[in-house]
Amino acid sequence: MNLFPHNKEAYESAVRLFKQHSRVCIIRPTGTGKSVIIAAFVNQLPSKRHLLLAPGAHIFNEIQKHIQRGKISSSTYIGLKQKKALFKRDSFDYIYLDEFHRLGGEVWGGAVERLLKLNPKAKVLGTSATPIRYLDDCRNMASEIFNDCIATQMSLNSAIAKGILPAPVYVSALYSVREEFQHMKKKILSSGLVDKKKVMNDLDSKVIDWERSSGLDTVIIKHLHPERRRVIVFCKDWEHLKDARKILNPIFQTVYRHFESLSLYSKMKESENESALKLFSGEDQRAIILYTIDKVNEGLHTNNCNTVILLRDTISPIVFYQQIGRAFSIKVANRPLIIDLVNNFKNVQLASFKSDFEQELTTANSESLATKQEKVKAAIEFIDETLDIREVFSSFDEEIDVWSGFYEKGKAYFNTHGHLYVSPADAELRDWVRNQKKAYQRRKMGIKRAEQLRAIGLEFDREIPARWMATVWEIEEWKGKNGALPDIKEDSRLYTWMVRQRQGYRKGELSTEQITILRNLIRLDEDTTIRDRVDRLATHFKDDKAVLTKEIAHQLSLTRILHQKGRLPGTLLAQLRKANVPFEGTGKDYTWLEKMKRALSVCQKTGAAPAFKAPYYNFCIKERRYLEKKHPCANFMMINKEAKATYESFKAIISSMGAPDWHERYAKLKLFAKKHGRVTNAGCDENLLEWMWRQRRMIRDGKLPPEKLEKLLEIKEVDWHTTGKRKKHEISDQPYQPINPRR
Repeated sequence: MNLFPHNKEAYESAVRLFKQHSRVCIIRPTGTGKSVIIAAFVNQLPSKRHLLLAPGAHIFNEIQKHIQRGKISSSTYIGLKQKKALFKRDSFDYIYLDEFHRLGGEVWGGAVERLLKLNPKAKVLGTSATPIRYLDDCRNMASEIFNDCIATQMSLNSAIAKGILPAPVYVSALYSVREEFQHMKKKILSSGLVDKKKVMNDLDSKVIDWERSSGLDTVIIKHLHPERRRVIVFCKDWEHLKDARKILNPIFQTVYRHFESLSLYSKMKESENESALKLFSGEDQRAIILYTIDKVNEGLHTNNCNTVILLRDTISPIVFYQQIGRAFSIKVANRPLIIDLVNNFKNVQLASFKSDFEQELTTANSESLATKQEKVKAAIEFIDETLDIREVFSSFDEEIDVWSGFYEKGKAYFNTHGHLYVSPADAELRDWVRNQKKAYQRRKMGIKRAEQLRAIGLEFDREIPARWMATVWEIEEWKGKNGALPDIKEDSRLYTWMVRQRQGYRKGELSTEQITILRNLIRLDEDTTIRDRVDRLATHFKDDKAVLTKEIAHQLSLTRILHQKGRLPGTLLAQLRKANVPFEGTGKDYTWLEKMKRALSVCQKTGAAPAFKAPYYNFCIKERRYLEKKHPCANFMMINKEAKATYESFKAIISSMGAPDWHERYAKLKLFAKKHGRVTNAGCDENLLEWMWRQRRMIRDGKLPPEKLEKLLEIKEVDWHTTGKRKKHEISDQPYQPINPRR
């Protein structure tokens, strides 16, 4: 099996790292042949025992196509627990973890971790396109599982820029202009125009003309040709999927005449999904349209599938790249086609996708220049089918816009916020700012007006990414509505984004403008995770009768560790102390304090120390031993004023307790031994047993006076010389000799 150069490089890099490390990972985008690299290991090492773990069974079939020598066992992550035969010690030499970012979840990660512990000598190779779990506190699974031992790493745009994956055709279009139409109608009605009815009729006419000449059916028929036999349509939910079928199937009918329409959904039966995937991946010459909701299907590749349609309202960047990745394959039959359909102008992804690619292309050309290689020629064909309709709406904006009025609004916004990245809450001002930038870039703005805009913070030459600012606006809107920042349960996406910004700030990755925007918005200098934990503990312990749940105990333990490492700021320490949170010390320290307080209360009520066999007598005797040496909780008493004060009162009581008379204890032991014939735990007082063992230790160490030893030897029922290693018959007739202390 011959590997492509980029796969050969990744394979050889992994082989080199395996000489020094037992765990190595490869991070490559969808379609670059990660399965081929796994197959190469099996082919090169056919005598070794190989195991493949992956999210879905279809990935096994993909890898099996490339295996020419050797055998490989396989299991899905979810089915691993049922395969008990795999859980035998040292059963495998090589273990492959496909899509290893999935292992951060508790459901799958535990079984895999147990399997790896049973095979400590096995080489572990992980493959993934997305090692970061963005919705799980930005956990980097390449760091957690592979200790950042990465053989090679590449993004989708980088693979396209370097020519490894074919450059796609990216079509950006609208599947509906109704939302923009309604918004423009409101603007016209609220404007100062004299003949609003005429303007409204003109708007209606132009929108109808656009829908006839450049609507959804026109765009799809224009770009989707009959030779593209496999198409994936990504939908939001089941209702959305049904609506999409009603809209798109008549259009597909025009393109293909005859086609098969399939659905793929996690809530459908597994057999139905498998049947749909098998038919879609097969060599059937019919055109097949696969409508899917939440199954991105890692590892699903077919040379016939090179077209995806994103039918969406909005989407996260991570899911966006996962979905368009389905159109890529090294041996793809046609150039990948991505038709991105959105419902309004603000969700158009073309600009950010184009920016990401151009940045990767610049990097690739710089690397080529440094290594004296040929300049990269890969180029994505970007087609903006929204341009005409945007110009239509822009013309109406210009008709109803008054520049000076918006300038004053922009100036007021700058004075309040310190920047002119306007949030969607004020869509009109935001759009006006965008139009000013476009006018400047097209050289349609005078020098005087440009200077006026610079004076209120409008950056023409330096721009913060629109996607980044969109998230800032979402957080501002959330904070305005709820009065606080979102936590991970309320909105995991926004919470994760804030964590990433704080990490970027600590690493020095944020620009000055970004720091200015974020500093007061998301508490940039703080670790929100720690603050949230402190808030939960303070709220819980305000109630004196609060029950210590398992979750609160865990949070308390983590807070104690942070305090011991000196990572708790003074404000949080003050908050914890004010709420009487027991974080200064260990759990044992607080257990000891509570028991001491109860014992002190009993003593104060009776006016004397506990008598023999009375409650807390044994506890007081035990504490009396530490009067002349360092107490185990001495450090705790240094930092906890309550513990120190309570112990001072307690010391005064236990110091008055006299030590039990030796002869009295001797008489009690002798009486018990004579009555029962031997001394065992059963029926014997705990303190008497402890005294007996103490005498044996003193005999062993040669510390017991001869007169006391002579008296103890009179109790024949007790073997005073046995250390636990010698048998009784070995010493029964021997004279006494002191036993050397244990080392």
